[in-house]
Amino acid sequence: MAAADRVSGTTGRTIDLAAGVSGFAAVLRELRAAAGTPSFREMAARSKAISHTTLHEATSGARLPSWSTTVEFVKACGADPADYREHWNEVNRAARAAAGERRQHQPVGADPGAVASEAVDGLVPDGSASDAPEQEVLAPEVLAPELLAPELLAPELLESSSMPRRPGRSRWLRMSVAGVAALIVVAVGGFVLYGIRNPSSATPPVTVAKRQASDCPIQQQNPPYMKPAHPGDVVAFVGDMTLPDCSHVALGARVIKDWRFKNQGTVPWIGYTLRRIDLPQRPDECQTIIDIPVAETAPGRFVDVAVEVTAPRKPAFCFIRFKMMDAEGRVAFPGNRPVNLQLIVG
Repeated sequence: MAAADRVSGTTGRTIDLAAGVSGFAAVLRELRAAAGTPSFREMAARSKAISHTTLHEATSGARLPSWSTTVEFVKACGADPADYREHWNEVNRAARAAAGERRQHQPVGADPGAVASEAVDGLVPDGSASDAPEQEVLAPEVLAPELLAPELLAPELLESSSMPRRPGRSRWLRMSVAGVAALIVVAVGGFVLYGIRNPSSATPPVTVAKRQASDCPIQQQNPPYMKPAHPGDVVAFVGDMTLPDCSHVALGARVIKDWRFKNQGTVPWIGYTLRRIDLPQRPDECQTIIDIPVAETAPGRFVDVAVEVTAPRKPAFCFIRFKMMDAEGRVAFPGNRPVNLQLIVG
């Protein structure tokens, strides 16, 4: 076992990361059993803020769930999230320490694509658990309003979104709809994508051109002004510490993307994360974890946030966006543009 896989937690004891993540998943499974083993769909209905497959994945032990996921899981079982915060913090801090230690031990001058990767805090290509009942699709109600704005949605997110399934819909009908959609693609020479539908209002179809490497760098538009989730909270994007926009990476490479931020407000960042908003992830695009932990950052301090990116094994252009979330799973800075990475693969 690599030295980075055994690090000290908040109690000073040595933690085996794999055991720590699987142990936390076991705690969640025990909590669910104590609550009468409700179905994950039932728990999602109680939460009204998270998908049933995300709840299912939290118990798989494949990666440490985000704190916001943990909160919803615990609440859906009728327990107090505060009772689980220290345990979660211990495993999460250990994972961040291990990820940092790996970066420090990278040989000087080494190719970033050659960085070895092991499963630390979910630093593996993310996706649904292998035994999940169905593919994970982030429910529209999980996303904040500005994440649903058509001009901010990437083609991948729009393409993967769908209307709720009607009971009794036949396979033949679904195939017919897919055939009609294919004809439309041929006719217009692009992708006709349907935006996520808000339960309270219909969203018209949105046409988005397929992005290519020649489009790099993509300039994002500023969203409408919105106040931060916490009065006095201000973030400043300092810059890309690794892999600037339009960097070239090899097919199938695993690389580290590192951003630097400054807490310019008066609110300490505790339990914050960067959440990927282009979901679900397709096999032909760059893979990352969904929630990237942000180290606790006091006002006036800088923080580096790093994520491992696994490039697809075919040439591609990856444009991936993240929004900063607070400990409660709310978008911390809805009036700010998403932070992004843009990589040319192949």
